[in-house]
Amino acid sequence: MFLSVMMLSAGSGCGGGTTDKCAGLTGLCQNEGERKCRSDNLAVITCQLNQDGCLTWTVTSNCGDLQQCTGTGEQTACVCQHACDPQDATRCSGTVIETCAPNSAGCRDWQAGEDCADSELICAMVDGAAQCAEACTSDCDTEGATRCHDDAIETCTASGDCLNWVPTSACTAEHQVCDDASGTALCVCDTGYQDNDSDGTCTPDCSAVTCGTNAHCEDTTGTAACTCDAGNQDNDGDGDCSPDCANAGLTCGANAHCDDASGTAACVCDTGYQDNDS
Repeated sequence: MFLSVMMLSAGSGCGGGTTDKCAGLTGLCQNEGERKCRSDNLAVITCQLNQDGCLTWTVTSNCGDLQQCTGTGEQTACVCQHACDPQDATRCSGTVIETCAPNSAGCRDWQAGEDCADSELICAMVDGAAQCAEACTSDCDTEGATRCHDDAIETCTASGDCLNWVPTSACTAEHQVCDDASGTALCVCDTGYQDNDSDGTCTPDCSAVTCGTNAHCEDTTGTAACTCDAGNQDNDGDGDCSPDCANAGLTCGANAHCDDASGTAACVCDTGYQDNDS
């Protein structure tokens, strides 16, 4: 009797339940193959099975130097955050000439090149390019001033004891040019184009549009289009503007009123009336 009780007691800790081997693990996910950016935006992580058969977020692509992870789902990827522009531009960093060139991740960064001090020279910006020079030579007078050079904006920038013109932006959008007539260089639309909605796109202005009678062109919205003059309408959308009821000069008889919904102002009978002998 005592032995039976002991055996039963020894087995009393066994149960028929199961334990989830993945429970309690960090970084669990649900949809295998799903992609997203890691919280620090420095890697692409994918929902994959680990060695224990648990779905966890796993780093599948580390972003390189000057890259950040952007996008969601299939569009998730490491994208360059370029440190300089355009490629092959140069600048002075002390006595060293630096060139804008792709790094190991393909992102443009300033790369150290020739040290002018090795030749007992200084680095100076001349005509927008860094070069070793005997002495400091300025080509502009006021730091921060701007000018147009071809289709680029150049800014008068301090380099050591010198002030030199340095390219700071380019007016490269379609139909865009650089204009410094106001004393400040700006990217503006070329003659015959406008960007009145300030979306950065230059489209034809009203100078290229010919409107019909009783109409004029408007491009304040960013798109040039013909609009009826005040007191006129194009209710039928045929492109012809004609006087609306307020300006058509019509005097309608009894039980009639003016209606211009058809595109032409005309007297029509009120509801419940007809003019069958017209």
